[in-house]
Amino acid sequence: MPKRKTSSIRHPAAVNSGFTLIEILIAMFVLAIGLLGVAALQLRGLQFNHDAHIRGQVSVLASGIADRMRSNSTNAGDYLMNNYLIPATLTSTCSETAAVTAANDLECWKVLAKSTLPTDSQLSITSAVITEGTEYTVAVRAFDRASQGLGTFITYSFLL
Repeated sequence: MPKRKTSSIRHPAAVNSGFTLIEILIAMFVLAIGLLGVAALQLRGLQFNHDAHIRGQVSVLASGIADRMRSNSTNAGDYLMNNYLIPATLTSTCSETAAVTAANDLECWKVLAKSTLPTDSQLSITSAVITEGTEYTVAVRAFDRASQGLGTFITYSFLL
């Protein structure tokens, strides 16, 4: 009986089945780099969100004292103050039920600023006489990451 020839051709699936260890390590490395990038984006997003929150609080504070000054416009000159530095601790005589006075309004404003802004932020209210009347400028300086230690000044000017 003649001998049968056997084929030496193998099935392709039998030759290359599975992944090699190097392929798996490269895939894990690429995945790790991607996850680190996502984590960095999340961290930066949280930082920018905090900075925006501080700027929003500054705007609310500035417009709040401006409204108090408008409601007590006959004594608006009593609201002037230069470079008040928010301390780490604050003892105040603020009373929300007291009569409307500049001193009480300023004390309540300082307490509100202390509770919403970082320590060492600054508050300032200045005035300038112009032809249309008196222009008041409320300036609040708060420290955030974007200011790089210099502080971000937000000013709010209005006429009385």
